[in-house]
Amino acid sequence: MKMPAKWDLISNQSANFVNWVLMACWPEFQRACATTSTIDIDGFDPSIASGTGTPSHGGFLYYEILEFLDGLSNRGDIVGVDLVEVAPDYDLSGSTTTLAAQILLNLIGRIHIQSLKLTQISLVRQCLCILCFIYVASDVELLKIN
Repeated sequence: MKMPAKWDLISNQSANFVNWVLMACWPEFQRACATTSTIDIDGFDPSIASGTGTPSHGGFLYYEILEFLDGLSNRGDIVGVDLVEVAPDYDLSGSTTTLAAQILLNLIGRIHIQSLKLTQISLVRQCLCILCFIYVASDVELLKIN
């Protein structure tokens, strides 16, 4: 899949920009065994996150970050996360603090769901290994009898 020019993505304010970044960076992510994620709240648009020292006009929106977190949690083993630059003194409405909590809760939920999927896959593999062992062991027993 051909990646569009950066300016095209930005000028269209495309939420797919996050996916393009993931696709471009994914080979590097795959080399690592585990991933930690740092989410900087001042990368969000001030319309949803004004409680930060350095607001970024035209920054990320909530669903764009959720899309990114979906991709990240589906592709890797996240072992750590931090969310930085929340400044409660500038957060008069409390919306930035709420946004930060929602993002962290969503990511923790996604990590949990991914770990359940991995556990299920692991259990299936273990069952298959046991079945293979039983099959081989029964063949060995048949050889002993004959």
